[in-house]
Amino acid sequence: FGLFTRQTRCAYITHQLYVRLPKRLKLFEPLARVVHACIYKRYTEVWVPDYADKEHNLAGELCHGGCFDNRAKYIGPLSRFSSCVTTSSTIGARGERFVDGVLFDKNHLSSLAILSGLEPQRTLFEQELMDRAMLTGEQMLLVQGLVDRPATRIQRGNITLVPHLSDEALLQAMQQATTIIARSGYSTIMDLAVLNLLHKAELHATPGQTEQEYLAVLHARR
Repeated sequence: FGLFTRQTRCAYITHQLYVRLPKRLKLFEPLARVVHACIYKRYTEVWVPDYADKEHNLAGELCHGGCFDNRAKYIGPLSRFSSCVTTSSTIGARGERFVDGVLFDKNHLSSLAILSGLEPQRTLFEQELMDRAMLTGEQMLLVQGLVDRPATRIQRGNITLVPHLSDEALLQAMQQATTIIARSGYSTIMDLAVLNLLHKAELHATPGQTEQEYLAVLHARR
């Protein structure tokens, strides 16, 4: 329910003013929006990490239509890459670049898959993408999203697996990949928007997550 005090100015940050519930609970959506509004109305300001333009925003109706007062301020997307500056990396003999021990060559990196989320969906998605890459033969760099594992690199035919990458390496991979495959979480969408890479995105919703399902459909249509 948040933390606030009337003794100082407090801001509530959300991109989901307009709450969406699973289909079986659709009847309760109006109530959910009222309850949410009662929570954020207690704050001095409501900050929405999106664009104010209803036609060219990132969260669609999630960030419009749910705020019942004039305190909502659209502050633009928030991303770890907003001020990212790529530093020098090791240059290979043929001009390839190595970052975190991973070879980046835009002529050979067809797709970049960025995994995230809870188990077992993370593992199921990883296996689905590996099956796809083996079937199509595309050169895929698969970032497993396992931050607690050593930064080792495993090569399985046309698939390169790494548990995680630094921000610099991930930025370079996103820039060079033809397609970026990821979950349709809002943080990922903001990262891609800040880097002007949404046009490369192939977004997949985590099953059962209503917000991600809505965002995946929204950006697929766009």
